[in-house]
Amino acid sequence: MHWCCILLFLLYTSRMGKLNYTHEDDNIQSVNNQWIITSNYPDYKKFEKLFEQDGNDISENTTTANGEQIDLESEKTTSKWDDLKNDYLDWVLSKVQSFTLPINKLKVIRAWTITYNKNGYQGIHVHTGDMNYKTFSVVLHMDDVITTKENKYDGVLFTLMPEPNGYQHPGHYLSKAGGVVMLDGRVWHGVYPTSTQRRSFIVDFEYE
Repeated sequence: MHWCCILLFLLYTSRMGKLNYTHEDDNIQSVNNQWIITSNYPDYKKFEKLFEQDGNDISENTTTANGEQIDLESEKTTSKWDDLKNDYLDWVLSKVQSFTLPINKLKVIRAWTITYNKNGYQGIHVHTGDMNYKTFSVVLHMDDVITTKENKYDGVLFTLMPEPNGYQHPGHYLSKAGGVVMLDGRVWHGVYPTSTQRRSFIVDFEYE
């Protein structure tokens, strides 16, 4: 392998585990045909009202711990965010296409909010059981959770992407208001315990 290729590989793999990535710049990471996009959604505050809605708390049947997970759209719930949906879908589609991913059409499978209470967290999980199902998830952070030297993983979203030999590439993403993490539907992920309230808005998409 040429020395410059080795250098690029080391730079790439070291960034996979970067803790304090703040979503200020668009970025894509890919391992073994799985991918993660990070970005920033400037109009995130218009989603604040979704956290004021009454709805069905589905956290008991999920990996959400010490938090409230409100269903906003699913097979059982008519969409409660129609006035925000079209602009958001257009933005998401333009973002994934800017990285030349073969995605041309989006369909919402489900959408929900999560409000983590103090010490709340998310166990490791994946949103699709069928690894051949063309889906991805978009996580929009609504709050800044400030990490410290004593608690450097405070409220941090973590991910794992595997190499064919079994090695797992970790990713770490701070909760920063307006920060967006888009996850290939096969990417396992979770959230470390948070020392303060931490909110996020999540949408699962099917794509063509």
